[in-house]
Amino acid sequence: MSLFDLPFRLFSFLGLALFLISFFALLVFVVLRIRDSRKGLPERVGKVGWAFHGCFTGVVLCLLLAFSFALILFSSYIGSRDVPENKKLVALVRCLDIEGQGGYDMRLEYTPVGGETQTYLLRGDQWSIEGHIIKWDGRLLSLGIAPGYKITRVRGRYLDLDGETKYPPTVYDIGDDVWEKMWELLYKGNDYLPMVDAVYGSSCYSMPDSAHPFEMYITSAGFEIIKVK
Repeated sequence: MSLFDLPFRLFSFLGLALFLISFFALLVFVVLRIRDSRKGLPERVGKVGWAFHGCFTGVVLCLLLAFSFALILFSSYIGSRDVPENKKLVALVRCLDIEGQGGYDMRLEYTPVGGETQTYLLRGDQWSIEGHIIKWDGRLLSLGIAPGYKITRVRGRYLDLDGETKYPPTVYDIGDDVWEKMWELLYKGNDYLPMVDAVYGSSCYSMPDSAHPFEMYITSAGFEIIKVK
């Protein structure tokens, strides 16, 4: 994140905060005015003064609401033109070619960030890692918030369809049943979730390389793997 990007992220955050505050303040103001009109005015407050005070307060709150909304639109426009990458390291992957050993073709070592290394034996030409992703809309992305994710499976895959149908697949479930239920609800309720652009699955795969490990990232576009040379 550059220093040039910081003001626009700050504008987006301030716009959202000011919009919520002014909206609820206007809502409370309307409710109180309705209550006062039903209860009757105090003798010390004339109708003209009561009306002037109400109009002035209402106009100020409406202006704040309009200003905050304009600030959100402005920051969203800037964010849509240049949304930050929000790349985040997920895991380190090393995959060795062991063709002919025990009926398997690859040995994959998966080390999540902050976790322990897990080893999987795979059949096929390529290794693949897949999972769930929840992508926030441009307003949250412009604040530098990375997409949410959950790695679910490690599998081997073949380059040609004949291999996929001829040989038994090797698939390992590394997810969690509790989290799977939550993700199922996110998939089904995607259209009703605020500040969410999409909920979808993503996978990345590559050929085994005994000499170089891979770094796996979560980005605003999905999972990404980069060979460490």
